Amino acid sequence: MPILEDILTVLGLIILLILVGFGLYAFLGAYYGDAVNQIFRVFAYTAPYWLPIILGAMLWDTWVRYIRSRFIHTTPYTLLELKVPREVEKSPLAMEIVLSGLHNTSGESTWVKRSVQGRVRTWFSFEMVSIEGTVHYFIWTRTEFKNWVESHIYAQFPTIEIHEVPDYTKYVSYGYPGGEEWGLWGSEYKFTKPDCYPIRTYIDYGMDRGEIREREQYIDPLASVIEFLGSIRKDEQFWIQIMFRATKPSRKGIFFSKPTDWREEGQALVQKLAIPPDVENRRLTKGEMETINAIERSISKLGFDVGIRVMYISKTHAFRSQNIIGVMNIFKQFGSMDLNAFKFTRETDFDYPWQDFNGIRANIKKRKMIDAYRRRSYFHAPYSRTPIILNTEELATIFHFPSSAVTTPSFARIETKKSEPPFNLPR
Repeated sequence: MPILEDILTVLGLIILLILVGFGLYAFLGAYYGDAVNQIFRVFAYTAPYWLPIILGAMLWDTWVRYIRSRFIHTTPYTLLELKVPREVEKSPLAMEIVLSGLHNTSGESTWVKRSVQGRVRTWFSFEMVSIEGTVHYFIWTRTEFKNWVESHIYAQFPTIEIHEVPDYTKYVSYGYPGGEEWGLWGSEYKFTKPDCYPIRTYIDYGMDRGEIREREQYIDPLASVIEFLGSIRKDEQFWIQIMFRATKPSRKGIFFSKPTDWREEGQALVQKLAIPPDVENRRLTKGEMETINAIERSISKLGFDVGIRVMYISKTHAFRSQNIIGVMNIFKQFGSMDLNAFKFTRETDFDYPWQDFNGIRANIKKRKMIDAYRRRSYFHAPYSRTPIILNTEELATIFHFPSSAVTTPSFARIETKKSEPPFNLPR
């Protein structure tokens, strides 16, 4: 349990500090007897003043983590599968509008909500999954927001079908008794540059038209992702998880710090790029102007904290290491040398054999990776990470419904269109 781990961590740190203190006292006392005794005497006499502050801060942090973990654990969640019709002629702009509707910073706005009730900002998980080559789209959300999510999707995609389904991750026994027959490789993603540098988006690919009419002029960077998912064979699965929540200003530093926003960092970067310090009166190149324009367009839109996790899972006899190479290139088309790009972090393997004796550390990392995936845990304990920031345009680029121009046979589409969404959605 996370709270038990936190308590044991606090107790372990206290014991470690005591042992280190006595060790230093014994070691230094042999050489600097009187001076060391005087220093330790001062620490001992003043301990009633500083020790409660340190212990109180540690226990308070443990308490906050506990009540937030309790809130997350007791909140019901729902997994929705999205079945896309054969004819989708809307650009990713429609998904960007959906994301704007899901941008919600409420839930932890007051001290009481954060530190007494343990409430946290709601987060969602967009998931693209291939199960033996059949591609599925899922959205994971709090049950209380299910109708809200559906209404935003139906507003832009009235012919889509949305069904509540069981969690597909529970059918893979890896990490549980009897899961030895499964093999796993996983990783998470981070940026190569600061968050204010954008990735290549659907607008850069010329997909910002309202409707798509001519297939030969339609270039969808997500098509290669869908094609790779469709290449997965029998007894193999590939999971892509994109968790996101509305971003808020963060604090950098402990003392005398003030909230900083990624937009402020972007504005400072634009000013720095617009006035090169090396040469006076130098005119900006076309590439530099394009970079500035891209950053300005990026920070003008709503932002999300985002965590991306991918996993390749297979029965042991069907595991293909070449699929790991495919994973490494799956998001490369969204990157740019002048702007931003994705790169791996927290892979479940090691570069050199001496880093992991008999695969013990790798096995621990794999079990934690799939457990974090099942929990959809990224922003809070027990798998707290530092997220990247994507705006609505960028997030809609890496997760949108492929149009009819994407002809991957294994992509699960519905044959017929519905005339309208369900009548009982909230208004």
